[in-house]
Amino acid sequence: LEFHVAHDPEAPTPSHFRCTGHLTRGRLEDSRLPRPLTEIGGLFVATEEGVTMERLAARCGRATLQFSGRRNGYEERSPVTLKGEVRELELDQELIDALPESLRSQWHRFLPTGQVNADVTFSYDGQTWRPELSVQCDNVAFTYDKFPYRLQNGQGTLELRDDVFTANLTAYAASQPVRIRLRMLQPLSVPHGWVEAKGDNIPVDDKFLDAIPGKAHAVIRAMDPRGSVNFFARAWRDNPDEPFHRHALVGLNRVAIRYEKFPYQISNIRGTLEMSEGDWEFRDLEGFHGPGRLSGGGSLVAASDGSHLSLHLTGKGIPLEAELRDALKPGMQQIWNNVQPQGIVDLGVDISYLSGDDRFAINLRAEPRSESTSIKPNYFPYRLENLHGVLTYRDGHVTLERLRGEHGNTRVS
Repeated sequence: LEFHVAHDPEAPTPSHFRCTGHLTRGRLEDSRLPRPLTEIGGLFVATEEGVTMERLAARCGRATLQFSGRRNGYEERSPVTLKGEVRELELDQELIDALPESLRSQWHRFLPTGQVNADVTFSYDGQTWRPELSVQCDNVAFTYDKFPYRLQNGQGTLELRDDVFTANLTAYAASQPVRIRLRMLQPLSVPHGWVEAKGDNIPVDDKFLDAIPGKAHAVIRAMDPRGSVNFFARAWRDNPDEPFHRHALVGLNRVAIRYEKFPYQISNIRGTLEMSEGDWEFRDLEGFHGPGRLSGGGSLVAASDGSHLSLHLTGKGIPLEAELRDALKPGMQQIWNNVQPQGIVDLGVDISYLSGDDRFAINLRAEPRSESTSIKPNYFPYRLENLHGVLTYRDGHVTLERLRGEHGNTRVS
């Protein structure tokens, strides 16, 4: 320490003092810190006008800190400014435990891990502390509690300035980048604003399916989708008094599904899925089963007693094969085995499922392509070829309409 004191009773400010301190090998332990500060060193100067800290450095575990600051005066409400740099700060449990409750609750929504560099400023005007924060993420992993799909290798910036929190990040799902942008006002008290995420060629795997929230999870899981998707998602609220709104667009990249209630494999599916406030609409769906082509659309709507799935599919050139038979209910399978159909048909299929009471219904309409389709009923083994007509299946009942065919030169209807 070096100090100097002077007093001149005739001067406008009679007393002056200056104390200069050089701190080395300092250590500070405090319950509000994740770890003790060690190797503290730096310079501070105290005068009658206030205290200045210069080039104050320390270590906190593996992280290094550098701070400078100024306090104008010695009253309880004297203004304070602190600026600092934090390098190689580890996001771990000890840091979580040291956070105040308001920050800890936000932390648990995202569960970040990894390492960051940060520039921080704290200013106090005598009434309110105002933090400013700029964080550079390097190889950070995180998730979001509303869609708990963990993203890895995140890089980008987070900023808190004038009570506005912004983020611009790129993280990875498997090997595919996901871009995230966020702007949130009053983030620590009544957050409102928006967050967006966008990714292409994201694999639809067990990790992705397990992250689907809400009542839609069981229904989508039952479809056993596989492949990849492009997506854009946005959540927002314009003021603190309203709930967050949700919207998402998902583009299918040749996805395959095999719905457990109708286990008929459909591959190379393309189309658009749109979600608004938890309800889904399926548009412009197109997929294939062998040479057959299926197209259509539908919806998945949340209800008080579960989720209601509704699908309408149109099939062209669908082969009458064992996999289609095995996807039907047992009663329809028995009819199939009795009739022994062969060939190609065009189909119209309506599927309805209510998850709350596990109620599943399928309505089917089949029109044979005459040049290829035949039947040979077990109970009347007389083969009919070049079939025309319509077969409908609804609520366990089969109806044949305008059925006609040929057996050699004989025509039967």
